Amino acid sequence: FPPFQSPDEFDHVERAYALSKGRLLLTTDANHGGISGAWIDDGLLAYMALHEPLPFEPEAKLDAEARVAASALGWRGTESFSGAPGTGYYLPVVYLPQAAALAMGRVSGASIDASYRAARLVSGFVASLLLFAAFLRWRPSMAVMALLLLPMTLFQWSGAGIDALSVGLTVFALALWQEQEARGTPSSVRRVLAVGALLVVVVGCRFHMAPLLLLPLLMARRFSARRVVAGALPLVVIAAWTLWALATTQHPSTAEMSAADKVIAYASTPSRLVEVAWTTLTTPSIMAFYGHSFVGMLGWLDTALPAAAYAAWGLLLGTAVAWTVAVADWRRARWTNAALAVLALASVVLVPLLLLVMWTPFESPTIDGVQGRYFLLPALALALAMPAPRGGEAGRFANGVLVGFAVPVVLYSLVVTLPVLVARYYG
Repeated sequence: FPPFQSPDEFDHVERAYALSKGRLLLTTDANHGGISGAWIDDGLLAYMALHEPLPFEPEAKLDAEARVAASALGWRGTESFSGAPGTGYYLPVVYLPQAAALAMGRVSGASIDASYRAARLVSGFVASLLLFAAFLRWRPSMAVMALLLLPMTLFQWSGAGIDALSVGLTVFALALWQEQEARGTPSSVRRVLAVGALLVVVVGCRFHMAPLLLLPLLMARRFSARRVVAGALPLVVIAAWTLWALATTQHPSTAEMSAADKVIAYASTPSRLVEVAWTTLTTPSIMAFYGHSFVGMLGWLDTALPAAAYAAWGLLLGTAVAWTVAVADWRRARWTNAALAVLALASVVLVPLLLLVMWTPFESPTIDGVQGRYFLLPALALALAMPAPRGGEAGRFANGVLVGFAVPVVLYSLVVTLPVLVARYYG
């Protein structure tokens, strides 16, 4: 699919470009409304401009003339300021793969188109390596595989944003945790620090996963001073980063209430919070959108799959979860499995709460801005909270069923998705 067709990908690539120039943080320019952003190469901005007509316009196509013009653009060496305040809250480390690819493209004299596509490739490759490392340590369940093979997951994997990397980091962190839990021995400080560092990057770009920062503390439950310090360090780092980001990131001025004012208002009238939540949950169109955008609403949520695909995926996900529960060795379940499930559910609840205070106007009867894909990481955490399958012959049979499930499912996902994308952008 064409460049920049993943939600907010324009801003993500700008942040990666800034990092490729050694600029860790966004800047604020008084001549451009006082909002946070970055200085971007004019050639890259021109490349973006060629693809800006596509989002939110289902009938818009990328014609041959635009493709030729985009492929001919090179780095100009001059820069202009571009606002990207939404990325100011993300730890810059999550942009390292894309930044490295853009830097190599710029230094080698490659075109902007080639550099951008290299950023896509490197981002997806690094995320895939993280999954591979995770699966070497903890065999994925059918539920995990189903979530990773969703059309929405595969689509986001092909972009230059941060969804794929956040998935890879989350699964790797939880695999390290599960591997340690299966051993039944005290966690080393090194293991606690590794899991904590991975989760810091995840929460630094997906704050609704903040409850998982308690995992390193759970790993340090056989107390020693070093383990406790290592377990608490991620909380300290994220708290410091969040306070810094909130203090330094400037958004366009608006008459809307600030997030702090909304928190105070909802705290003083909790009935209002209950009313908004209940109205949201009982509105069929909103619930349908959550489900569809979890399975796959491609592009900038402007490209739907066939209706039958959503029903089929509902059946596939239900089957995967049922099988995972059936083959899990519940005799090996520990209280920590339940703890991870609780933390994952807390992350689910945090998604609409954050959108309520950060995005939704106070007068709105429902919560705005929630997308189904935001629930992917909590869903993966729930799936990874399951105990490992039983061993022996039953385990080998479960392995065969997993492969027999994954191969046709990924083929089905591609068969459903690719024609839709071709028709959307080139048909």
